[in-house]
Amino acid sequence: MDNIKKNKKNIVNLLNKIYAIDGVISANIVGSFAQNKKLNDIGDLDLVIISKKISKEIYSKCKLIVKKHNFNTKKKVKINDTFGPLKYNKNVYFTVHLMIYDIKGHVEHVIKSPFTCFDWERKNISIGLKLKDIYNVNNLQLIDFFYSRRAINKYYKDLKSHQISIYSYIFKKNNYQIKSYYKNLDKLNILNYSKHIFSQNVNNFYKFLKQKNVKLNKKNEEIFLITQNFDKKFIKQIHRLLKNKDSEILRIIKKFLDMFYKRLKSYKKNTSSVTFIRHAKTKNNDGSFLGKNDIGILRPKKKFNKKYGRIFSSPLKRAIQTAKLFQSNKKIKLNNNLKEINYGKADGLNFNQLKDKFPSIIKGWNDKKDVRFPSGENNKMVLSRVNHFTNTLISLDQKNISTNYLVVTHNVFLRCLIGKFFNIEMSDWYKINIDHLKELNFIILNGKLIPNIERKSLKKILYFKINELSSINKT
Repeated sequence: MDNIKKNKKNIVNLLNKIYAIDGVISANIVGSFAQNKKLNDIGDLDLVIISKKISKEIYSKCKLIVKKHNFNTKKKVKINDTFGPLKYNKNVYFTVHLMIYDIKGHVEHVIKSPFTCFDWERKNISIGLKLKDIYNVNNLQLIDFFYSRRAINKYYKDLKSHQISIYSYIFKKNNYQIKSYYKNLDKLNILNYSKHIFSQNVNNFYKFLKQKNVKLNKKNEEIFLITQNFDKKFIKQIHRLLKNKDSEILRIIKKFLDMFYKRLKSYKKNTSSVTFIRHAKTKNNDGSFLGKNDIGILRPKKKFNKKYGRIFSSPLKRAIQTAKLFQSNKKIKLNNNLKEINYGKADGLNFNQLKDKFPSIIKGWNDKKDVRFPSGENNKMVLSRVNHFTNTLISLDQKNISTNYLVVTHNVFLRCLIGKFFNIEMSDWYKINIDHLKELNFIILNGKLIPNIERKSLKKILYFKINELSSINKT
């Protein structure tokens, strides 16, 4: 352990050198070394750098610092500056996997590779801003297993073609591009990639089901897979082939992916889905505080052909009229918890009028307080209604065969819903962008409501976070 502490002190010294580069806001060691592994036992040292901007100059400075650093190893130091699970022989090389992102690149990486970024957030050694404080994954979603960069079908495609997909920078004057290409899998990378695929998919599925950023050890990994109806002998066979570096592992991992994909499809098919939407636009959605004012919608041009098992709606006219645009097997169920926030005496005012008439509210917001509207509600009160409705929905779902629900509600209700599930500070909930008729998808799994929203859509909903990244400075 003393040797690990000594090595960590050495690596922190490396991070400090890189963090000193102008523009770098975060320097991190992620992966196995951050989890108390010995330096010479790890496959590579994963070094993640976030800079406000990417330039060839910053890139070269980072590489030079790594190249000159004394890692106290007898092995030849090799810098791998590509993105992807490419490995080199650890008996010959001490590989530093150098990954540098600008803020935009980090956001895109979270969107495209949530599994990798979530793992990085779990445990790391960091100098400067933590990765999750720049732009975080929050939690894994079922949709990630089908549409992310390292989705099941993409792993399978790599194995079938005996190639691995990797990415690297190409610098052009003051700009850069990311080039993707394929590298043939040699014997070493077949084994390492097979280990990566098996371990990552099992752990990611466990994290998804638990909705926590936790990792399984090998013993619990086997127990978990058996609870998920995987054959015990088959799992032991995978472990044996990986340990013995058997070439048969490629065929077995393909078989595992096929079984795992079917398991995920089963969850997708047999799990109830819940789609929350904000009502269609009205003529009074002009920036004024529209609460209990009961007006109708402007008829949208879009046609809605999707049929829902059950539809719940706020009792306000604009929500009911929106709900009637959709088809259902049952009558629309009205629920008072789905109402818009009660603006009280501020209903119908615009922001300037509110500022003139009730300046204490604006002062409270500036002080990041959850101020209650005069004779109305605040976010905490609406959140209580959100919790009451979702708990009722979960209880109802447990009594029925899985179905798809539609919930038609209002802007502040949905801001509270998203703010709660994505761990956003309550004082920032007003910044959450919810478009009219925008679908916010969730699933009900193991008695819990879990987000299942495409990450590109989340980027738009939480765009205020990205806007604020431009003002990030070293702390």
